[in-house]
Amino acid sequence: MFFCAWPAFWVYYKVGRGRTRVVLVHDDKVLVMKQWISPGKWSLPGGGLHKGESLAGGAAREVLEETGLRLDPRQLQRVGRGTYRQHGLSFDYHVFVTRVGSSSVRAQRLEISELKWARPGELRAGNASPDTLRALRMVQQKTTLLQ
Repeated sequence: MFFCAWPAFWVYYKVGRGRTRVVLVHDDKVLVMKQWISPGKWSLPGGGLHKGESLAGGAAREVLEETGLRLDPRQLQRVGRGTYRQHGLSFDYHVFVTRVGSSSVRAQRLEISELKWARPGELRAGNASPDTLRALRMVQQKTTLLQ
């Protein structure tokens, strides 16, 4: 299904206004998810920005939509930017991190098939998307939240 939908994704990502990835940390674990239409690897909450939306505002909105966690955009620390290049597609994404006080999350069932709190060491090339692994390295290099 993922590859059948690829032409639509290509158009969506090409006309998008930018994308975000958010590393949510709770008790030395990070929240990862699997989407219904995906290659089946763990990824991070986040997504595309709406017209006129700030990077942090868009990141907070995506986290709320996908997980039910309400964040103040001011609590998100921007740690870098990456470029996704796979299957003939390329787009930039902005990486944010924050510590959350609760592990209680609720998957948005139309898009997300599974949510899980995972130790960063459990995530590797075989089970996590490349942008997820790159975002985790950024957080480890630029903050003390995952030390």
